[in-house]
Order: sequence, then C-alpha cells, then structure tokens
Amino acid sequence: MLLKLREQAPGIETKLVPGVSLDLLNQVDSGEIDLAIIIRPPFQLPKELELELVRSEPFVLVAPTDMDANEPLKMLTEYPFIRYDRSSFGGRLVTQFMRRQHIQPRQVLELDELDAIVKMVESGLGIALIPEAGLWVENKPRVQIIDLGDKVFHRDLVLISRYGSRQSPPQKLFRECVMEQV
Repeated sequence: MLLKLREQAPGIETKLVPGVSLDLLNQVDSGEIDLAIIIRPPFQLPKELELELVRSEPFVLVAPTDMDANEPLKMLTEYPFIRYDRSSFGGRLVTQFMRRQHIQPRQVLELDELDAIVKMVESGLGIALIPEAGLWVENKPRVQIIDLGDKVFHRDLVLISRYGSRQSPPQKLFRECVMEQV
C-alpha cells in the first residue's frame, strides 16, 4: 500500500504512527494525525469522524500442535488461557464472546501483542482466541489454528478520518491505496 502511495504521489510525506486503537482515534479526533487504521471502537464516534470498513478478521482458537484439539468451547474450559488484553478493542470482543458462551477460562497470562501470544501458545503455555490476521499468520507458526464454526466472531479494521477532510486529494489517494490492498 505504501509503495503504491509513493508511486502515485512521490511528493507526499508519509509518517506511520504506531499505537493502540483508542490513542490513534483520539489523535485523529484532535487533528494530530489525518487518518488511522484501527479496530472498530465499541462505541459511537463523534459526528466529525468518519469510519470506513477496511477488513473483517475472524477470530480463531490457537493451540499447541501436540494438544488434543477437540471442541473449541470445551478446550476453553479445560486448558490454560492466554488472554488478548481485555482493555483493547479486540480483547473486549473476546471477553464478550466468553460471556455469551458462559465460559470462565483458567487465565495464565494477558497481553495485547498477537505475535507474542502466538509465541506463548507455541511454547505450550496455553491456548488463545485471536484474530486470524497479521504477521503471525504469514510466518506459519507451529500451532493448531482451530475454526470456531458457527460461533465465529470478527474484529473489524476500519479507516478513521475527520469528516471535513476526507475529500482532500491526499486522503482520497490514501483511502484508494488501502482499499486496493484488502
């Protein structure tokens, strides 16, 4: 996406700002940054902000390769659980799923970094519910990836911008480059 943007507009100076979704949302809202790709917030946005769906990512259960992979919901009650940080937007989705399924896992660790969660699972520390997206999928980890079947839930990645500036040529171009890559 960045290569495409540079090809189409070599004069645009791009700065990538890493951060958690809530912080990035606040930076767009305050005008500190123009756009952000974040996890869909679990609340209504201010009227000045526009949200556009980029991609929907399914959650999967990841487990060590030597673990008996029976029913995913049963596994969540039987094995140690590595929790996707419940203060993050994605982690809140896991918490809501657990509540709907009436599951209280035996939590051993909580963190917000998907690659680190997968490494913990690979090492045999436990199982985890995480979105099937990102570098961990591309790196072919040594874990079982178990589909949740009809219980699957998703995390939406969205592009956030200020409503008044969404038609500016640089933002339109960026939006086009993002949408071409999904």
